[in-house]
Amino acid sequence: MPISKIITGVREPLYRQLARELERRIATGKLNSGDGPASYRALCEEFGVSMSVVQRAFRELRRDDLVRTQQGRRVELAPDARAEKVIHKYGFIHPYSDDNAFGRLMPYLAGRAFEGMGLNSFVLVRSSGGDSGREREIAENMLHNGIQGLLLSPADIRLNGPFFEEAARHIPVVQLDQTLERAQLPGILFDYRRAGREIAGYLFRKCNTGRLLAVLDEKVNQSIRELTDGMIEAARESGRADSMEIIALPVVRMFADREKPDCRLQKQLAGFLEEKLVSGNFDTLFSPFTILVEYIMVASGVHARHPQIRLGTMNYTRIEQQSAAYFQARIMEWEQDYHRLFTEAARLLLRWEQSGQRPTLRKRLRIGRRFRLAADNTEPAAPLNALVLYPGKTENGSINAIPQTLRKEKER
Repeated sequence: MPISKIITGVREPLYRQLARELERRIATGKLNSGDGPASYRALCEEFGVSMSVVQRAFRELRRDDLVRTQQGRRVELAPDARAEKVIHKYGFIHPYSDDNAFGRLMPYLAGRAFEGMGLNSFVLVRSSGGDSGREREIAENMLHNGIQGLLLSPADIRLNGPFFEEAARHIPVVQLDQTLERAQLPGILFDYRRAGREIAGYLFRKCNTGRLLAVLDEKVNQSIRELTDGMIEAARESGRADSMEIIALPVVRMFADREKPDCRLQKQLAGFLEEKLVSGNFDTLFSPFTILVEYIMVASGVHARHPQIRLGTMNYTRIEQQSAAYFQARIMEWEQDYHRLFTEAARLLLRWEQSGQRPTLRKRLRIGRRFRLAADNTEPAAPLNALVLYPGKTENGSINAIPQTLRKEKER
């Protein structure tokens, strides 16, 4: 029976698909020198292809110095075949716009996760822009260009389930942070429902919150729905359902708009939220979007005018860097460890690829409370002296007024 790694009816020739699959086996140790790799005829039977396809595949491997042909149409690995010659190609599709900071973090997180696996790998990262049709097009293109596995953060969980279920017959597909309907694919997710319960429980029981305003983005995905479901459950169990209000605002659009000279949307949201908080007698605001808390509540001065209002948000581990004013506001944070999310997803993908066995795991990672307070340093700061670099004395037209420590570092 032909294995699913060979896909007919696509633009990539069969011999290249076969060569790529054999490269993968070499890299993962499934083909080793001295093991006596299969004869051409055995490969024809295993992959369901003709002899000419096998011959052309091995010509590709010989050209890359990965194998050597022996008499009797048997092959063996070149002595250094596994030494950095096979590049593992993986794909990652996400719905976030490249125009915002979170979207720009995606290549970094995916690349770092696969680098930690100890493989000579390349990760192709593409944004669907939240368009499910575009998501399919990107996936088809990646398949045709020989990726060996795919990480997927779906644009819309209601769509494309059957498409990616079919794709998983050919390459491993692991879901990230959200799960598709009508697909039984493995995935690594955050436990948003549990986080919502813990956040609302902490604010109502530990902080004695009187009135809680939760602010979401206008586009609500599966993760945010689970988070708010958890918050509502906890509020009801505490008998405080009437003490919480949840609203949706154009938070992500505001973040993109902030780069415009007039920052019109940011100012509108700041004015709206300030009036909402005061008129509704809210003493606590929570938003899973740190950008709203920092840009609207802190940077716009709303919190400075109403310091009695407690602020809470969800933050990304060791990724986001906030301003000094943000830390001084003593904001309550719940931590999303995206490094761990990507690393565990990449590990699951590689385990599927190397074993050939499709996992059923859907693991949920906890979003924990982060205890990070602003420094209360009352000691006087040390005097700060500015070093004048220009105008000043120069040698051959270059600045020479460099501190001794920096000059030594530069000379190295």
